[in-house]
Amino acid sequence: MEIRLLDLMPAESPMDEIVCNHRIMQMTEKSPYEALSYTWGDSPDQRTILLNGQLFAITTNLWTAIRYLRSDSHVRTLWVDALFINQNNIIEKSYMVSQMHVIYHHANNVIV
Repeated sequence: MEIRLLDLMPAESPMDEIVCNHRIMQMTEKSPYEALSYTWGDSPDQRTILLNGQLFAITTNLWTAIRYLRSDSHVRTLWVDALFINQNNIIEKSYMVSQMHVIYHHANNVIV
């Protein structure tokens, strides 16, 4: 099983642009990550982040959460369901939802 992770780059100020990289991790790698559980919010209410060098729209609730979770000194690695479960692919969505207990169980930390 593989999961997609978000590497949240550090910033000196909470007002700095949110810069992230996306990567794929095999669950057998046991690389440390944190799972983020939050209220998605309304889709029309969106902000942008820089993801792998390109602007990417996310809900304001997610933007606010990762803005406050961002470190000023180190990369923070997160699993975020809204970003990494393709909501338009029913097969992928069903499979990933059935595996969420594994994702949360292997996380070093769960942020609610």
